[in-house]
Amino acid sequence: GHSSRDTTDESYDLSPQARARRTKRLRTALEHIVKLLRAREFSGLLCKKASEIANAKLSIFHLPYFDRPLWACADRYNPDWPGSVPLPKDVKCTSLEHCIFCSQVRILEDSLPYLMERLNHIAELLRDRSYSEFGSQLEAEEEAISLILDNWSDDDAIEEAVRYRSENTPLLPREMRELKLIFSTGDLDD
Repeated sequence: GHSSRDTTDESYDLSPQARARRTKRLRTALEHIVKLLRAREFSGLLCKKASEIANAKLSIFHLPYFDRPLWACADRYNPDWPGSVPLPKDVKCTSLEHCIFCSQVRILEDSLPYLMERLNHIAELLRDRSYSEFGSQLEAEEEAISLILDNWSDDDAIEEAVRYRSENTPLLPREMRELKLIFSTGDLDD
């Protein structure tokens, strides 16, 4: 007596085959929506915040000699990583070593090889006894990067990132705070 067959299926047919069919339909619909979102052609209901995020002007960080960007920042004037302080008017954040903890960071598909390399550096640093005072921050960074990589839904992108990293190593300095030296020529303020 339901107006939709899907409602009837959900209410009565709990067999593994019926659940597999529903899961397949849901996955197909979600893949279509993601494709539309990536192409910026989605015309459904998005909350105001999601729309702002999707249309934000990003600051994209590039390292010299590499064609892929490191990552992006949605608002360099308002960092909110733990321990950050409000910046003076018209002053941009330059603490690239804290980006992974900031809500303003935007991890791009092109960021994956850098994250993989950083994860490797963290493992090396944690094994090195002289970095024990930074252990908890390194462990938190390791956890955050692992979470990103483990939940990245595109296996092809992960494989491509592994290939890119192996062809272009080293991508990052062992110490993230050294990135300030790389950008000291003013590139970070553009």
